[in-house]
Formats: sequence, structure tokens, C-alpha cells
Amino acid sequence: MLFALPMIAVLRRYRLTRGDWIGAFAVAGGLAVFLAVAPPAGGEPAREPRAWAPVLPAATAVTAVSVAAAARTRGVARVAVLAAGAGVTFGVLDALAKSSVDLLTDRGPAALLRWEPYGLLVTALLGAFSRRPPSAPTRCR
Repeated sequence: MLFALPMIAVLRRYRLTRGDWIGAFAVAGGLAVFLAVAPPAGGEPAREPRAWAPVLPAATAVTAVSVAAAARTRGVARVAVLAAGAGVTFGVLDALAKSSVDLLTDRGPAALLRWEPYGLLVTALLGAFSRRPPSAPTRCR
């Protein structure tokens, strides 16, 4: 994020404010604290489709509600609901990425016969293209 923010500002000809930088460093600091308190650990991936059955529809519903709510709100409320939807989407992406990598490690190319890599691809594409970028930079006040 600390690299992406200045690049986006240059591309959009937007001057970053002190608040922008404080927010960026707060996010980076929060992530550092989170990783220090709860470092990533191994575990068993949920490989059976029935184990994913409650997660995928719930995540889809939360994300869809977030996008729908964002269309009806403005300002900070819009940012909050989009952040919730993005957080859920990134959580699912993380779980699918871990499962796909574990499958690739265990089964090699045969991992492509499972649904997880394709679920990862579809989720990533839907997350990336779920909204049209604004024509001009917007700021929350």
C-alpha cells in the first residue's frame, strides 16, 4: 500500500495530503501488529466442497450486500461498506490461494483437475472488475 498510494496519485495527478499518508501508515502499522500478534501458521486446508459450502454463499451475500449498499450511500459510509465487501473477498481469496497452493504442492499439475484454482481465478476477476473506477479522484470528508 505504501508503494501503490504514491503511484496512483501520480497516475491520477492527485497530491497526497498528510491525512492520506497517516492513513497509509496506520494501515501498514495495523497489519504489522496483526502479523506480530497472530503470525501465519500451518493448518489443514478445507479440501472437500462440503467444507466450503457455508462459506462461499455467505461471503458472496456479504459482498453483494456491500456493493448494493455502496450504490445507495456516499462519503465515509460508502467507503466503510466497500471495505467490508473487499475484506470478505480478500479473505476468500486468501483461503482459496492457500488451498490451491497446497493442492499444487501435493498433486502437481493434477491440482488443475480440482475446483479451487478456478474458484480463485473467478473470485479474483469478480473482485477486480466489480466496479468501474471513478473518473476523478474522490475524497471522504
